[in-house]
Order: sequence, then C-alpha cells, then structure tokens
Amino acid sequence: MRGQGLPATTPGKSSDPDSMAVDSCPRRMIYQANLDLEEAIMFGKNGHFLRIVLLLLLCGLLLAACGSTSVASKTASTSTSVTTHPFQVTSVSMAVSPASIGGMDCGTLLTVTYTATFHVLAGGPGGTVHFSYTMDSGRSSPPAVLAMPAGVTTKAYTFAWHGQLATDNVVPGLGGIVVHTPDPLTSTLVKPTGTCRPVTPTPMPVVFVLTSITLTTSVNPTGPITCGTELARETYVATFHILPGGPGGTLFFSFTPDQSETTPGVTAQYSLPVDAGQTSVNYEYFWEDPISEGIALPGIASVHVSAPNDITSNTVAPLVTVCH
Repeated sequence: MRGQGLPATTPGKSSDPDSMAVDSCPRRMIYQANLDLEEAIMFGKNGHFLRIVLLLLLCGLLLAACGSTSVASKTASTSTSVTTHPFQVTSVSMAVSPASIGGMDCGTLLTVTYTATFHVLAGGPGGTVHFSYTMDSGRSSPPAVLAMPAGVTTKAYTFAWHGQLATDNVVPGLGGIVVHTPDPLTSTLVKPTGTCRPVTPTPMPVVFVLTSITLTTSVNPTGPITCGTELARETYVATFHILPGGPGGTLFFSFTPDQSETTPGVTAQYSLPVDAGQTSVNYEYFWEDPISEGIALPGIASVHVSAPNDITSNTVAPLVTVCH
C-alpha cells in the first residue's frame, strides 16, 4: 500500500496556472500524511491517527487559500481596461477686458483684450485646434492655431484691439471665435458694454489778432481842378477787421500818403484802441494840397499794421491826378 500514494511532481512544470498555484503548497506533506495514515490504520496507532487527520485538514486549508489567490489574480488581470475618447472641442467661452467703456471719454486711447477659453472632451489624446477670430464684428477674421496636450481639458487664447474710442461706438467691435477643426464650432460674440462719453472740445484761448485791412478813397471836389488855385482833398478810410471773441487791444500802424511826416524818410506810427469783442474799427485820414500842372498827387495809398500782428492793406490810386 505504500507504493500507491500520491506521485511526486516537480513544482513549476505544469502549464495550468491553477496547477502552478497548487504546486506552491506543501504537496510532499500531504503525500507523507497519506503514508502515515495507512501505517496507522494497519498497525492500530490511534494517537498517531488523530495527529495525521489534523495534518490533512491543515493542508486542505492551505490548498484552498492557494487556489483562491490564483483565481483572484486571474480576475484582476482580465478586468483591467483603458477607455479613450476622440479629440473634440466641446465649447468656447468668451470674455473681454475692460468689461465696460461707459463713462470713458470718446477719443481715449484704449487696449481691449478678448480671451477665448477652449474646452475639450476629457480623456482625449490631445491635438491642434484650427480656428479664426474677430474683434471688429466679423469684418476681418485672421486664422490661428492652438495646441492642446493630452490630458488638458481647457486652454485660453487672447487677442487684442488697440485704438481710440469712437463716438459712433463701432470700435471696439464684437469679438469671437470660429473653430474649423477638429470640429466646427462658433462662440458667442462679446464686446465692452456701454458707450463712451462725447467730449466738448476745449476752446482755444482767443487772442487779439487783426485778420485784414480794407482801404477806400474819395475826393473833393469831384469836378475839374484849376492848377495852382484850387485845393484838392482826397480822403482815405481804413477798416481794420479783428478776430471775433478777442480780448481787445491796441493797433499800431502807419499809412501813405502821410502829410504829417516831419522828418523825410521816417514813417510816423499811429495807434488805435480796440474794445474787447469788437470785430472792426475805422480810421480816416486825408491828403490836401493845391495841385500843380503836370504833377500827379498824392500818389498810391496803403496802410501797414505792425502790431498786434504784421499785415498790410490793399493799395488805392489817387482820384486827383492832374489839374487844368
């Protein structure tokens, strides 16, 4: 009967994973216990028989533990799997800074920044987003790209407008995104709320400035003049035109012909006050003298102002030129 026990096996030679797990248990102990059990039965060793029964029970528990470990390991290895999703843009959210231009003066130089945040499907492999953007309500839409690494679900892209705030509120314009790939998508359009405040230009301070001079002439008598016996009188009127709204001041000028000159070659200077707000003022002078035969008098007349600014009038020819 000793030769009929469990055959000895070499651990690790079996191709069955369950057999390999069982081979790790003390099989030789079980084989020896079977031999001892046969011997106890044959020779009637009761105490030795009980000891062997307990040993067999212990080995059975060890075999059960080894088998359950093998099954658990197989279950764990077969239940593990990896789930992936395609690269897909799910939405694009838009923001703008500043959020409002209300209360800002029109003409203010300003930079407006638009921020587009791209949201992609979680678990994707990553990829490149091809899109175009606008910041002038769609009148222009330059292209752009944005790389999204694997595992990243959101990424921002910024673009900016720079210029002066307009009273017609056309700029800054509406800004947004149009996604072309991996899938078509259009964002909402955003722009700063409110409108700029029109500004009344600050009037430049008005100074005392002469804009022009008009010179006219008249003569008395108007008929024929007897040479050397009659007095001819030619009257000149200079009208000075002043810039409206001025503070007033004093005009400094000279004129021809000037019979008051006491020093030959030296031009006399005259002055004329102008009130604040006054836009014109007249000055009258004349030439009067007996006229000789063959002499043309009084000659060409004009007025020249040296202050507050340099300006010269038109010229006028004399009406009295010859006598008879």
